[in-house]
Amino acid sequence: MQSAIYKQIFPGTVLDKKAEDSISTTRGGHRYATSVGSDIAGFRADLIIIDDPMQPDESVQSWPNRSCADWYYGNVAQRLLDQGNGVIVLVMHRLAPDDLTATFVEEGGWLHIPLPLIAVESSTTTLRYAQRDVATPRAGRHSQPLLDDAGDRR
Repeated sequence: MQSAIYKQIFPGTVLDKKAEDSISTTRGGHRYATSVGSDIAGFRADLIIIDDPMQPDESVQSWPNRSCADWYYGNVAQRLLDQGNGVIVLVMHRLAPDDLTATFVEEGGWLHIPLPLIAVESSTTTLRYAQRDVATPRAGRHSQPLLDDAGDRR
């Protein structure tokens, strides 16, 4: 938020409070960061992002998977200001058959967008993102930016 590009896009927003886990802006925005398993009582949000709630080495045992789900349902799920319109985003690698993604998929009601590291089938889908074309890779390949006719990246 202190970068030149951020200040150019949001010129009227400045940081009101700087801390490692909590930031407030003069425009009323807030960001609170915490670790999985921590107590977040008293914090409410319109948008909650859970980013990589488990480490890969933890997933070999089932107790961390259950513990992560217990933390979500016991602490995070009720933190939305508006349960009907609030948004929760889970971003994570699939680590085990009983990880938090599996819990959400089994529960239903979630939009699940699986993005495999290596494509399992070829696709011609092209998406426009951040002024760049992004294509789904051929089967067996990692994602790559599209190339133009001369072979240069777009």
